Amino acid sequence: TPSELWELNVSTGASRMVARVSDHELALIYWGLAWSPDGRTIYATLAHQDAADPGNGVWAFDVANGAS
Repeated sequence: TPSELWELNVSTGASRMVARVSDHELALIYWGLAWSPDGRTIYATLAHQDAADPGNGVWAFDVANGAS
């Protein structure tokens, strides 16, 4: 089951996946989301099941292409 970051346009109801974070862990992104002032980046906290995983921490995702 993947963990994904989605964008929802509340005005139109349209949604789209910004990034897939993992193909095998659930709930990696579950709190700590923030938008950049220009709306081009979403900052999110990733928390893997393994507390020592080097991927843990705050990530920045480009809204246009999902790049982190």
